Amino acid sequence: MKSFNLDRHWNEVGSTVNDLANHHMKQGVFQRGELTEHLEQRICEITNRKYCATYGSGTAALTQGLRNLNLPKGTEVLVPAYTWISSVSAITLAGLKPVFCDVDAFYHIDLAKAESKINSNTRVLLYVTLLGNPAVSNVGEWCKNHLLHLVEDAAQSFGAPLSDATFSMLSFSPTKPCTSFGSGGAIVTNDDEVAELATLGRLHGKRTNSDVTNILGVNSVMSTQEVASVFVNLDYLDGHQQRRKNIATTYYKELAGVVEFARYRESSTYSKYVIRHTNRDSMPGTVHYPVLPPTEKPYQQAVPEMSAQLQSTSITLPNCAYMTNAEVEQVIEGVKAAAGTVDKSSYTISG
Repeated sequence: MKSFNLDRHWNEVGSTVNDLANHHMKQGVFQRGELTEHLEQRICEITNRKYCATYGSGTAALTQGLRNLNLPKGTEVLVPAYTWISSVSAITLAGLKPVFCDVDAFYHIDLAKAESKINSNTRVLLYVTLLGNPAVSNVGEWCKNHLLHLVEDAAQSFGAPLSDATFSMLSFSPTKPCTSFGSGGAIVTNDDEVAELATLGRLHGKRTNSDVTNILGVNSVMSTQEVASVFVNLDYLDGHQQRRKNIATTYYKELAGVVEFARYRESSTYSKYVIRHTNRDSMPGTVHYPVLPPTEKPYQQAVPEMSAQLQSTSITLPNCAYMTNAEVEQVIEGVKAAAGTVDKSSYTISG
Protein backbone atom coordinates (compact mmCIF):
# COMPACT_ATOMS: atom_id res chain seq x y z
CA MET A 1 0.00 0.00 0.00
CA LYS A 2 1.25 3.49 -0.85
CA SER A 3 2.11 5.81 1.99
CA PHE A 4 1.16 8.81 -0.16
CA ASN A 5 -1.42 8.72 -2.96
CA LEU A 6 0.04 11.52 -5.06
CA ASP A 7 -1.61 10.08 -8.16
CA ARG A 8 -5.08 10.54 -6.63
CA HIS A 9 -4.12 13.99 -5.39
CA TRP A 10 -2.90 15.06 -8.84
CA ASN A 11 -6.00 13.65 -10.51
CA GLU A 12 -8.11 15.96 -8.35
CA VAL A 13 -6.13 19.20 -8.73
CA GLY A 14 -3.92 18.68 -11.79
CA SER A 15 -6.12 20.39 -14.38
CA THR A 16 -6.53 23.47 -12.16
CA VAL A 17 -2.79 23.61 -11.53
CA ASN A 18 -1.99 23.30 -15.23
CA ASP A 19 -4.49 25.98 -16.20
CA LEU A 20 -3.01 28.42 -13.68
CA ALA A 21 0.59 27.63 -14.62
CA ASN A 22 -0.10 27.82 -18.35
CA HIS A 23 -1.77 31.22 -17.97
CA HIS A 24 1.52 32.62 -16.68
CA MET A 25 3.92 30.53 -18.78
CA LYS A 26 2.17 31.60 -21.99
CA GLN A 27 3.24 35.11 -21.01
CA GLY A 28 6.84 33.94 -20.73
CA VAL A 29 6.97 33.76 -16.93
CA PHE A 30 8.63 30.49 -15.88
CA GLN A 31 10.16 31.69 -12.60
CA ARG A 32 9.30 34.32 -10.01
CA GLY A 33 6.80 36.86 -11.30
CA GLU A 34 3.33 37.90 -10.16
CA LEU A 35 2.11 34.43 -9.22
CA THR A 36 5.09 33.89 -6.90
CA GLU A 37 4.36 37.22 -5.21
CA HIS A 38 0.72 36.22 -4.72
CA LEU A 39 1.77 32.86 -3.27
CA GLU A 40 4.13 34.53 -0.81
CA GLN A 41 1.35 36.88 0.28
CA ARG A 42 -0.99 33.94 0.92
CA ILE A 43 1.67 32.08 2.91
CA CYS A 44 2.18 35.19 5.06
CA GLU A 45 -1.55 35.25 5.80
CA ILE A 46 -1.66 31.54 6.71
CA THR A 47 1.47 31.63 8.89
CA ASN A 48 0.72 35.05 10.42
CA ARG A 49 4.13 36.34 9.34
CA LYS A 50 5.05 39.66 7.72
CA TYR A 51 7.44 38.22 5.15
CA CYS A 52 7.86 35.13 2.98
CA ALA A 53 10.65 34.32 0.52
CA THR A 54 10.18 31.17 -1.55
CA TYR A 55 13.14 28.97 -2.49
CA GLY A 56 13.80 26.05 -4.81
CA SER A 57 13.79 23.67 -1.83
CA GLY A 58 13.36 23.67 1.91
CA THR A 59 16.97 22.60 2.35
CA ALA A 60 18.22 25.53 0.29
CA ALA A 61 16.04 27.89 2.32
CA LEU A 62 17.30 26.53 5.64
CA THR A 63 20.94 26.56 4.55
CA GLN A 64 20.80 30.13 3.26
CA GLY A 65 18.83 31.27 6.30
CA LEU A 66 21.53 29.89 8.60
CA ARG A 67 24.27 31.53 6.49
CA ASN A 68 22.44 34.83 6.75
CA LEU A 69 22.79 34.78 10.54
CA ASN A 70 26.44 35.70 9.83
CA LEU A 71 27.85 33.63 12.69
CA PRO A 72 31.55 32.71 13.03
CA LYS A 73 32.57 29.50 11.31
CA GLY A 74 32.20 26.52 13.65
CA THR A 75 29.52 28.13 15.81
CA GLU A 76 27.51 25.36 17.47
CA VAL A 77 23.88 24.64 16.64
CA LEU A 78 21.73 22.41 18.84
CA VAL A 79 19.78 19.97 16.66
CA PRO A 80 17.78 16.79 17.37
CA ALA A 81 19.52 13.50 16.68
CA TYR A 82 16.22 12.06 15.46
CA THR A 83 15.52 13.93 12.24
CA TRP A 84 16.08 13.78 8.49
CA ILE A 85 19.64 14.44 7.31
CA SER A 86 18.72 17.73 5.58
CA SER A 87 18.18 19.47 8.93
CA VAL A 88 21.76 18.65 9.87
CA SER A 89 23.46 19.02 6.49
CA ALA A 90 22.08 22.57 6.24
CA ILE A 91 23.97 23.43 9.42
CA THR A 92 27.23 22.00 8.07
CA LEU A 93 26.81 23.60 4.64
CA ALA A 94 26.33 26.95 6.38
CA GLY A 95 29.76 26.53 8.03
CA LEU A 96 28.34 25.76 11.46
CA LYS A 97 28.71 22.76 13.77
CA PRO A 98 25.74 20.52 14.62
CA VAL A 99 25.50 19.37 18.23
CA PHE A 100 23.18 16.36 18.50
CA CYS A 101 20.61 16.32 21.28
CA ASP A 102 18.16 13.64 22.37
CA VAL A 103 14.40 13.86 21.75
CA ASP A 104 11.20 13.42 23.74
CA ALA A 105 7.96 11.48 23.24
CA PHE A 106 6.83 14.05 20.63
CA TYR A 107 10.01 13.22 18.64
CA HIS A 108 11.14 16.81 19.23
CA ILE A 109 14.37 18.03 20.75
CA ASP A 110 14.30 17.57 24.54
CA LEU A 111 15.08 21.02 25.94
CA ALA A 112 16.03 19.69 29.38
CA LYS A 113 18.65 17.42 27.84
CA ALA A 114 19.76 20.04 25.32
CA GLU A 115 20.55 22.49 28.14
CA SER A 116 23.57 20.42 29.16
CA LYS A 117 25.02 20.83 25.64
CA ILE A 118 25.14 24.63 25.77
CA ASN A 119 28.52 26.32 26.02
CA SER A 120 30.02 29.71 25.09
CA ASN A 121 30.13 28.70 21.40
CA THR A 122 26.43 27.74 21.20
CA ARG A 123 24.37 30.33 19.34
CA VAL A 124 21.42 28.55 17.70
CA LEU A 125 18.69 26.05 18.49
CA LEU A 126 17.36 24.37 15.36
CA TYR A 127 13.92 23.10 16.38
CA VAL A 128 12.52 20.48 13.99
CA THR A 129 8.73 20.15 14.20
CA LEU A 130 8.78 16.47 13.27
CA LEU A 131 5.56 14.55 12.54
CA GLY A 132 3.66 17.81 12.06
CA ASN A 133 3.59 18.66 15.76
CA PRO A 134 4.04 22.38 16.51
CA ALA A 135 6.92 23.37 18.76
CA VAL A 136 6.60 23.27 22.53
CA SER A 137 5.11 26.57 23.73
CA ASN A 138 8.04 27.70 25.88
CA VAL A 139 10.81 27.20 23.30
CA GLY A 140 11.02 30.89 22.41
CA GLU A 141 11.43 31.95 26.04
CA TRP A 142 13.92 29.11 26.58
CA CYS A 143 16.08 30.39 23.72
CA LYS A 144 15.91 33.98 24.97
CA ASN A 145 17.04 32.87 28.42
CA HIS A 146 20.03 31.11 26.85
CA LEU A 147 20.78 33.91 24.33
CA LEU A 148 20.18 31.61 21.36
CA HIS A 149 18.70 32.22 17.94
CA LEU A 150 15.61 30.06 17.47
CA VAL A 151 15.41 28.63 13.95
CA GLU A 152 12.44 26.41 13.09
CA ASP A 153 12.52 23.58 10.57
CA ALA A 154 8.76 23.42 9.96
CA ALA A 155 8.97 21.23 6.86
CA GLN A 156 6.39 18.78 8.22
CA SER A 157 4.15 21.22 10.09
CA PHE A 158 2.93 23.83 7.59
CA GLY A 159 -0.65 24.46 8.72
CA ALA A 160 0.15 24.21 12.44
CA PRO A 161 1.06 27.27 14.57
CA LEU A 162 4.66 28.40 14.17
CA SER A 163 6.98 29.31 17.02
CA ASP A 164 8.32 32.84 17.51
CA ALA A 165 11.52 31.89 15.71
CA THR A 166 14.03 34.21 14.06
CA PHE A 167 12.79 32.47 10.95
CA SER A 168 10.88 29.30 10.07
CA MET A 169 11.54 27.11 7.05
CA LEU A 170 8.70 25.52 5.07
CA SER A 171 8.92 22.70 2.53
CA PHE A 172 6.69 21.89 -0.44
CA SER A 173 8.21 18.56 -1.47
CA PRO A 174 5.84 15.70 -2.45
CA THR A 175 5.19 14.27 1.02
CA LYS A 176 4.67 17.56 2.83
CA PRO A 177 1.30 19.02 3.96
CA CYS A 178 1.16 21.38 0.94
CA THR A 179 3.01 19.95 -2.04
CA SER A 180 4.35 21.46 -5.25
CA PHE A 181 4.44 17.96 -6.82
CA GLY A 182 8.13 18.71 -7.21
CA SER A 183 10.37 20.80 -5.00
CA GLY A 184 10.16 24.11 -3.20
CA GLY A 185 10.50 25.76 0.17
CA ALA A 186 10.27 29.10 1.92
CA ILE A 187 11.57 31.26 4.73
CA VAL A 188 8.91 33.08 6.76
CA THR A 189 9.73 35.69 9.39
CA ASN A 190 8.61 38.87 11.12
CA ASP A 191 12.15 40.28 11.15
CA ASP A 192 12.84 43.00 8.53
CA GLU A 193 16.57 42.25 8.17
CA VAL A 194 16.11 38.48 8.06
CA ALA A 195 13.48 38.93 5.34
CA GLU A 196 15.72 41.22 3.28
CA LEU A 197 18.63 38.78 3.42
CA ALA A 198 16.34 35.84 2.63
CA THR A 199 15.03 37.62 -0.47
CA LEU A 200 18.52 38.51 -1.68
CA GLY A 201 20.00 35.13 -0.80
CA ARG A 202 17.86 33.12 -3.21
CA LEU A 203 19.21 34.90 -6.29
CA HIS A 204 22.98 35.26 -5.83
CA GLY A 205 22.48 38.18 -3.46
CA LYS A 206 20.48 40.17 -6.02
CA ARG A 207 16.90 41.37 -6.32
CA THR A 208 17.06 41.19 -10.13
CA ASN A 209 19.62 39.80 -12.56
CA SER A 210 20.85 43.31 -13.35
CA ASP A 211 21.27 44.29 -9.70
CA VAL A 212 24.59 44.36 -7.86
CA THR A 213 25.45 41.39 -5.61
CA ASN A 214 24.74 42.48 -2.05
CA ILE A 215 25.52 39.21 -0.24
CA LEU A 216 26.71 35.75 -1.21
CA GLY A 217 23.67 33.69 -2.09
CA VAL A 218 22.45 30.77 -4.16
CA ASN A 219 20.31 30.27 -7.26
CA SER A 220 17.22 28.70 -5.73
CA VAL A 221 13.77 29.66 -6.99
CA MET A 222 10.58 27.72 -7.67
CA SER A 223 9.30 27.16 -11.18
CA THR A 224 5.94 28.61 -12.19
CA GLN A 225 4.53 25.07 -12.33
CA GLU A 226 5.61 24.42 -8.73
CA VAL A 227 4.31 27.78 -7.56
CA ALA A 228 0.95 27.10 -9.21
CA SER A 229 0.77 23.71 -7.51
CA VAL A 230 1.31 25.15 -4.03
CA PHE A 231 -1.05 28.04 -4.76
CA VAL A 232 -3.87 25.63 -5.68
CA ASN A 233 -3.09 23.19 -2.86
CA LEU A 234 -3.40 25.94 -0.26
CA ASP A 235 -7.15 25.67 -0.82
CA TYR A 236 -6.97 22.03 0.28
CA LEU A 237 -4.64 22.52 3.25
CA ASP A 238 -7.28 22.53 6.02
CA GLY A 239 -9.36 19.73 4.51
CA HIS A 240 -6.37 17.46 4.04
CA GLN A 241 -5.22 18.14 7.60
CA GLN A 242 -8.66 17.27 8.99
CA ARG A 243 -8.77 14.03 7.00
CA ARG A 244 -5.33 13.01 8.30
CA LYS A 245 -6.46 13.82 11.84
CA ASN A 246 -9.57 11.69 11.39
CA ILE A 247 -7.49 8.73 10.18
CA ALA A 248 -5.03 9.23 13.04
CA THR A 249 -7.88 9.27 15.56
CA THR A 250 -9.14 5.97 14.14
CA TYR A 251 -5.68 4.42 14.37
CA TYR A 252 -5.40 5.52 17.99
CA LYS A 253 -8.82 4.16 18.88
CA GLU A 254 -8.38 0.79 17.18
CA LEU A 255 -4.72 0.16 18.06
CA ALA A 256 -4.76 1.29 21.70
CA GLY A 257 -3.21 -1.47 23.79
CA VAL A 258 -1.70 -3.07 20.69
CA VAL A 259 1.14 -0.62 19.96
CA GLU A 260 2.70 2.45 21.50
CA PHE A 261 2.12 5.86 19.92
CA ALA A 262 4.13 8.98 19.28
CA ARG A 263 2.57 11.87 21.16
CA TYR A 264 0.64 14.49 19.20
CA ARG A 265 -0.55 17.99 20.04
CA GLU A 266 -4.11 19.01 19.18
CA SER A 267 -2.97 21.46 16.48
CA SER A 268 -0.65 18.96 14.76
CA THR A 269 -0.84 18.58 10.98
CA TYR A 270 -0.46 14.79 11.42
CA SER A 271 1.80 14.80 8.37
CA LYS A 272 3.27 11.55 9.67
CA TYR A 273 1.49 9.17 12.04
CA VAL A 274 4.01 7.12 13.97
CA ILE A 275 3.57 4.06 16.17
CA ARG A 276 6.13 1.90 17.96
CA HIS A 277 6.40 -1.88 18.16
CA THR A 278 9.24 -4.41 18.28
CA ASN A 279 7.78 -6.19 15.24
CA ARG A 280 7.41 -3.01 13.22
CA ASP A 281 9.20 -4.48 10.18
CA SER A 282 6.20 -6.77 9.56
CA MET A 283 3.71 -3.91 9.69
CA PRO A 284 2.35 -1.80 6.81
CA GLY A 285 4.14 1.50 6.66
CA THR A 286 7.50 3.22 6.24
CA VAL A 287 10.45 3.46 8.62
CA HIS A 288 11.45 7.08 9.26
CA TYR A 289 14.39 7.06 9.66
CA PRO A 290 16.42 3.85 9.13
CA VAL A 291 19.69 5.79 9.52
CA LEU A 292 19.92 8.76 11.89
CA PRO A 293 22.21 11.73 11.15
CA PRO A 294 24.76 11.14 13.95
CA THR A 295 25.77 7.81 12.34
CA GLU A 296 26.03 9.18 8.79
CA LYS A 297 29.56 9.33 7.32
CA PRO A 298 30.06 13.11 7.72
CA TYR A 299 29.44 12.85 11.49
CA GLN A 300 29.97 9.30 12.84
CA GLN A 301 28.80 9.88 16.37
CA ALA A 302 26.79 7.89 18.90
CA VAL A 303 23.01 8.17 18.86
CA PRO A 304 21.48 9.37 22.17
CA GLU A 305 19.46 6.83 24.16
CA MET A 306 15.87 7.92 23.47
CA SER A 307 16.58 8.57 19.79
CA ALA A 308 18.08 5.10 19.44
CA GLN A 309 15.05 3.47 21.07
CA LEU A 310 12.65 5.33 18.79
CA GLN A 311 14.72 4.54 15.71
CA SER A 312 14.62 0.80 16.37
CA THR A 313 10.86 0.53 17.01
CA SER A 314 9.10 3.34 15.10
CA ILE A 315 7.11 3.02 11.90
CA THR A 316 5.01 5.58 10.03
CA LEU A 317 1.56 4.29 9.09
CA PRO A 318 -0.05 5.38 5.81
CA ASN A 319 -1.96 8.55 6.69
CA CYS A 320 -2.69 10.21 3.36
CA ALA A 321 -5.74 12.40 2.93
CA TYR A 322 -6.59 10.39 -0.21
CA MET A 323 -6.69 7.00 1.53
CA THR A 324 -10.00 5.18 1.39
CA ASN A 325 -11.72 3.92 4.54
CA ALA A 326 -11.13 0.37 3.29
CA GLU A 327 -7.39 1.05 3.10
CA VAL A 328 -7.39 2.40 6.65
CA GLU A 329 -9.04 -0.87 7.75
CA GLN A 330 -6.36 -2.86 5.91
CA VAL A 331 -3.64 -0.98 7.77
CA ILE A 332 -5.29 -1.62 11.13
CA GLU A 333 -5.67 -5.33 10.38
CA GLY A 334 -2.07 -5.53 9.17
CA VAL A 335 -0.74 -3.92 12.33
CA LYS A 336 -2.83 -6.17 14.57
CA ALA A 337 -1.75 -9.28 12.65
CA ALA A 338 1.93 -8.35 13.02
CA ALA A 339 1.38 -7.63 16.71
CA GLY A 340 -0.42 -10.96 17.18
CA THR A 341 -3.80 -9.44 18.04
CA VAL A 342 -5.96 -9.98 14.95
CA ASP A 343 -9.48 -8.56 15.29
CA LYS A 344 -11.97 -8.94 12.42
CA SER A 345 -14.47 -6.44 13.82
CA SER A 346 -15.51 -3.55 11.58
CA TYR A 347 -14.04 -0.09 12.01
CA THR A 348 -15.71 3.31 11.91
CA ILE A 349 -13.48 6.02 10.49
CA SER A 350 -13.62 9.03 12.77
CA GLY A 351 -15.18 12.13 11.24
